[in-house]
Amino acid sequence: MIVTEQEIRKVVERLIKGEISREDADRWAFSCIEAFDVGGLEFLPKSKEEKIWSSIRYLHGVDTQISQGVYMHSIEDIKLEMDSLWGMV
Repeated sequence: MIVTEQEIRKVVERLIKGEISREDADRWAFSCIEAFDVGGLEFLPKSKEEKIWSSIRYLHGVDTQISQGVYMHSIEDIKLEMDSLWGMV
């Protein structure tokens, strides 16, 4: 499985715009983590591996609720985190 900087940006942008659910973003990130665990994840560009991996780890769990209908990370939190990594806002 290959994960690119552009793919990360696309997933995050779609999540922020409400085009995909938090659950979809989490499942996508989890599939990346599973691939990583068996040595089947490649980062492109390689120079962005740390940022890509940080983004994947952040997105895995983005659907975590602290109470019914209240998420641990607000959309604003997601924007701030991705802006700190990618300058996306």
